[in-house]
Amino acid sequence: MKKLIVSGLLSASLVSGMAFAGGTAAPVEEAPAPSGLEISGNVDVLVGYQLDSANAAAAPLAGGLTQGDLGIANAASSNHFRFLVDQVEIDLAKEFGENLRVRADIDASDLVGTVRGGGDVFSIEQAYVTWNIGSGDGAEWLLGKFNLPLGLESVDRNENAFTTYTPGFQFVLPTNVIGTKIYWAFTDNWSLDIGVVNDLNGAITGNSVMPTGFLRIGANWGDEGNESYVNLGGAVGPEHNVAVSASSSNGDLDMLGVLWGQAALSDTWDLGFEGMFRSTSSTIAGGITQKAVAGQLFAIWEASDLWDIKLRYAMLWDLDPVNAAGDGIGASTTSSTWGSFEGMTHTGTLGATYAIADEAKVKFEYRLDLANTDAAGAANPLFHTGVVEFAYSF
Repeated sequence: MKKLIVSGLLSASLVSGMAFAGGTAAPVEEAPAPSGLEISGNVDVLVGYQLDSANAAAAPLAGGLTQGDLGIANAASSNHFRFLVDQVEIDLAKEFGENLRVRADIDASDLVGTVRGGGDVFSIEQAYVTWNIGSGDGAEWLLGKFNLPLGLESVDRNENAFTTYTPGFQFVLPTNVIGTKIYWAFTDNWSLDIGVVNDLNGAITGNSVMPTGFLRIGANWGDEGNESYVNLGGAVGPEHNVAVSASSSNGDLDMLGVLWGQAALSDTWDLGFEGMFRSTSSTIAGGITQKAVAGQLFAIWEASDLWDIKLRYAMLWDLDPVNAAGDGIGASTTSSTWGSFEGMTHTGTLGATYAIADEAKVKFEYRLDLANTDAAGAANPLFHTGVVEFAYSF
């Protein structure tokens, strides 16, 4: 991403008083230029259409515009059309010396209930300070609010291959968290992230008696422009151990495991995958631990220097018993959106990307969602979604 560097350059004073007798000049010493403020960001605009089937109740499942968190409320036998400003993001970064750096990512959106936590307001996606530590190929210590480095999809939609998010990202994976971590690239091909956060849902404060820990280890290989990678990560913590009442604890741990990667099969074909498991302890007295499995497979064909074509299948399986006593929200980090669904979802997506310029692209996408609910006699809604995304980064 191109960065605009805003800096004040100090001019060096020319030293007079040339020593003509010896034929040499006094040395001219230039004053160092201070580190500047780096400004980058992106603008992401979408237009979308969604068709809900006759058995598509207002809750709990939705199609690409709703499950994809684009601000549409699904309903039976309904059509939806919207122009959307998904995100305007300004990223500010500044270095202090060689090792200290601060960064803040400020987002604005016209959406309600987005994965970034804002709706018609400004929100802070990231805000942290980092310190470089000399070890191996380099280590970095970070403190603040940051994107949790677990999972394949980015919280910034413009950075993803597909426009809409998978159900696994939307309902199982954490996005932004608050805490601290260390990133260490201990060889040219291996790296890890290890840290602790308040909880897996990005809350500023939590009810747990101690923070949640996470770890990611990854490998990458291949020539530039044709790289492959694989990552394994997980998190565990007693996030709701004291949340069921003021004096009792359910004793369960919240756990998350993720495996994801992408392989360059040739100069024109890439294959990617992701699988995850989430176990979330209940905050309801007498409630059961919520569990879910999700994943995706996708292929990308670079048809030319300007076009690529891609295909994706994604699924989510909620493993809770149907209508469990005292608990019916499923394994979700956004339970108010997820509702009381129990069962499986299947999502197929066909997309294409056209590169308008180096930092500008337009993405076209058709998505089909099917929800198979476990409840006896329950409807299995079907959703058709078409989305066009224009994304520009600077």
